[in-house]
Order: sequence, then structure tokens, then C-alpha cells
Amino acid sequence: MGLKVVLLKGPVPTPLLSFAVRHLQAAGGAMLTASHNPPQYLGVKFKDATGGPIAQEQAKAIEALVPEEAEAREGAYEVLDLKEAYFEALKAHLDLEALARFPGVLYHDGMGGAGAGFLKGFLRHVGLEIPVRPLREEPHPLFHGVNPEPSPRTWG
Repeated sequence: MGLKVVLLKGPVPTPLLSFAVRHLQAAGGAMLTASHNPPQYLGVKFKDATGGPIAQEQAKAIEALVPEEAEAREGAYEVLDLKEAYFEALKAHLDLEALARFPGVLYHDGMGGAGAGFLKGFLRHVGLEIPVRPLREEPHPLFHGVNPEPSPRTWG
């Protein structure tokens, strides 16, 4: 369809896709994700040029353009690893001095999703030696039996 396609080296968490859309000044993004939906949903979600979700009517219009059968052609896309650029951008939004003074252990529940290892990787990237104890870090198609939305509504 004449589009320049970039495939992120991953899996990557949703915020990295939103970052990538803005970082690359792309018209939008698409991802396969269960996100906050139950794992069996495994839907396609679209992002607009801001990195935010698009309206349902826009998603339906995009879906109507996708042929029933399609195949990727060699060279039709570029693979990029934007993890380091994402960490650099994230660094600008956090008080690293306050984090460096943190005396405890951080626990990160990856819930079997794409975010596993990202907290540890970010801390290593910025040179912080804070211990991280991973929980449910192994990829799991059913998110270890929990809803993968980290919110008070899900986790009470």
C-alpha cells in the first residue's frame, strides 16, 4: 500500500510503541496486544500520530483497508530497536537523584507480558544499582491467570 513500515524489535510494552510513533514522527502505529483486555482478546490496537489510541470509527476504516490475505515482502519493513531511545526519553521524566537514594528493593510484576525486564533494563541504562525482584517475568499466554491491566480496578 506504499507505506513505510517499521517493526519494533520486541516484544515491547505499549508505552514504547506510543513513544516510537512520536519519536519517528510516524502517522500512527499498530500493535497486537491483549492490553487491559482478557488474554483471549489478543486484539489489534491502533495509535494515532500522538501515540494515543485512535477513535473506534478510525479503527474500523483502517480494518476495511486490510485485504483478507496479505504477505510480508522481504525488505518491505525495517526492524528498529528503540529501547535505549525510550529509556533516554523516560529518564527526562524521572527524578533519578531521588531514585538513587531509594534504600529498598523494587518489585516488578511483569504479569507474563512484554514489560518483563524493562524496569531492570532502565535502571541499568541510567546507572542505578537498585535491586529489582521480578515477579511473573516469564512470558505467559494467559498472563499467569491475572488480568494484565495494572490498575486499582483490576488489583483492588
